This record gives sequence, C-alpha cells and structure tokens, in this order.
Amino acid sequence: MEFAGKLRDARLARGWSIEEVGVQLRLPARVIAQVEEGDLEGLGAPIYRRGYLRSFGRLVGLPEDEIEQALQQEQAPAPALVATGVRPRSEYVIERYVRPATYIALTALIALPVVWWAASGKLGEGLAGNRFDLQPPLAGEGGALVALPQRPAPASMATEQTEVLRASLIAVPPMANVGPTLPVATPEASTPADDGADGVDNIVGSGRFEAVLELDDKSWVEVSASGRRVHQALRTPGRWVYRSEQPLQFTIGNSRHARLTTNGTAVDLSAHRSPNDVVRVEVFGGEG
Repeated sequence: MEFAGKLRDARLARGWSIEEVGVQLRLPARVIAQVEEGDLEGLGAPIYRRGYLRSFGRLVGLPEDEIEQALQQEQAPAPALVATGVRPRSEYVIERYVRPATYIALTALIALPVVWWAASGKLGEGLAGNRFDLQPPLAGEGGALVALPQRPAPASMATEQTEVLRASLIAVPPMANVGPTLPVATPEASTPADDGADGVDNIVGSGRFEAVLELDDKSWVEVSASGRRVHQALRTPGRWVYRSEQPLQFTIGNSRHARLTTNGTAVDLSAHRSPNDVVRVEVFGGEG
C-alpha cells in the first residue's frame, strides 16, 4: 500500500520510533507496525482502520488530500443487492384471512351444540338422571339377594336447589355469647303467659337476687351476667323476673315506659338514661 510507505517515511523523517508514535496515538506498537506495512485486515472493522490511518497521517504531517484519498481507497464496497423471491398475493390472503376464519368456524361447530344442549336443560336432566344407589342389596329367604327399591329421581334439579337454599337460610343462634348461669328465653319457646300478659310473671334464672322489670310499652331488653349475654329480646308490655347469684347488667330501650326493682327496692332509671332513651345499669354489684 503506497500510503503506508508514506507514513513510514514521514515517521523516520521526524526521527520517531514505532513505540513513540504508539504512545502519542495511544495505540499499541503492534498496530502502528501493521499500519506501516499496509496490513490492515487484522485491525478490526473498516471504521477503526480508517481512524488509524487518519490519526497516523495527521501526526506525521501528511497533507489532508492524501489522507482522504487513502481513506476512500480503504472504504469497503457496498454489499451487492440480492433479489429475494416475491410472495404471491394469494398465499398472503390465505395465510392472513382464510386460515383464521377456518379455525373460528371449526370452533363454532364444536361449541354451539354444547351451549345449546346446556341452555335447553338437557344437560341438567342428564346429570339428574345419572344417580347411583350405593346401598347394598339385602339377603332374602334362601340366600337370594333382594334389591332395594330405587329412590325416585326429583322432578327437576331446580326443586332440589330450592330445598338446599331454603335449608341454608335457617338462622342458627350464636352460642359463644350465651351465659351458663341463666337460660335464654327465646320468642319461639314463649307462650302468651310468658310475655307477661294477664299479670303472670315470666321468671328467668334462679338465685337469691331478684330483679323485676315491668314494661308499659314495647321495649328492647338485653341482660348480661359478668359480661356474657343471658337474655335478649324485643319485649311486649308485661312483667319479667330475673334471678341470679351474680351482678346483672341491664340495657333497656324505650326506658321511659319501664320500671326496675331489685329485691323490692325501685331503681332510679332516670339517673342512667341516655339522650336516646336507653338505660344501661348494673344491679347487685355491691351485694355479697
């Protein structure tokens, strides 16, 4: 390469060694030696080789036009264009539209009968009819097996589902808050006499302490013993007697129509009445 010889001659004219040029250009001495020999193939990509030539030429003072001419010779030729095959439009249309449409049609043919069968109720009737009686047959006289009568299938699955739903809606009272000392009086177990009608007392619990609650109007009553609820109900007008061996806490709604006495002594409910006409009071707390 003619330009490589000019680089070497210019370096020698300045009295520089290959190592000194490498230090100034911050390149290894091996790279400088290859550039002077014109061996540029092992120096990386063309952009790096052109950079080495430009930097070396400017360092030793070669004219810019000679440097640019050498760079143009070093510039790699553009790659030749290779013609590729053209995809037919019919193939593109089949790939883009026909194949997805085919998949959709096959899916619809498989899914639509199943959806129709389920929507028409046939699926539920089929499942309801496939019942297995797991009861073993009984042995009759002489060792012969006697088959048990089969249980008739329900008229429809909707009837069974209605019965299950109705059973699931039965209210079960919470047992964690029921105290062991006094029994809970529930509206289902009460009779007309239990509601305090005709002057008959409704007695709850047992013990040496006695609290009497008289109501002139409907009232919400809750009675607790040692923090555990033992009585809770919406009571009609009447007379209730609570007996216990421990202090009782009363919560009485509509308290202006209620009177409370403990062991024959009247309790002043007005001293415990809140603005919304609810009384919260504890009795027998100081008696041993």
